[in-house]
Amino acid sequence: ESIPLPDNSVDVIISNCVVNLSGDKRKVIFEAFRVLKPGGRFAVSDVVVRGEVPAAVRSSMELWVGCVAGALTEQEFHSLLWEAGFEGIELWLGEQPWFQVETTDAQVRELRRKIEDTGLEISNVSNTLDWEHNISSPDPRIRQMGMHHITRQLETAAILGTDAILVVAGLVTEKSPYQDVYPRTVEILQKLAGPAAAHKVKIG
Repeated sequence: ESIPLPDNSVDVIISNCVVNLSGDKRKVIFEAFRVLKPGGRFAVSDVVVRGEVPAAVRSSMELWVGCVAGALTEQEFHSLLWEAGFEGIELWLGEQPWFQVETTDAQVRELRRKIEDTGLEISNVSNTLDWEHNISSPDPRIRQMGMHHITRQLETAAILGTDAILVVAGLVTEKSPYQDVYPRTVEILQKLAGPAAAHKVKIG
């Protein structure tokens, strides 16, 4: 709530379930914007809620510590980001109930509407699935799963009105050396080039 740093001095702020612990979330977000340099990034992993949170939950100290009782709604979080001065938001396709591979087109459009209603723009779509289902895996079934979620990533990016997605294209390990990972990755990316062009979305 009071970061001991000068204005415009930080490139990136990473927050992991900290915002919800504060009693003054507006101040937290405004302070984050204050110390960030122009073009800086605010990366947040936190709980958000949909609908009303019961008073009994809000007053539970145990649930405050668990980052639940103090959680903001999606709309509240987006609005505070905009009010603080942030301009864009990056969405992560993954295990979150509100944005998964199975999320329907209609639900994605509603998500876009909520974000745009706060004045924010969607800069790109990333995902949390590449680590488990990577397109460079030696297992062809896993590569196919990776291609599937990246294809959905392209589709959702187009619906959300952004022209870029971010993927972890290749994972090099002791069991999967670079000389094996590279050609497998290129093969899948070449297959994804058609859908990417059709949706007018770049893969980064």
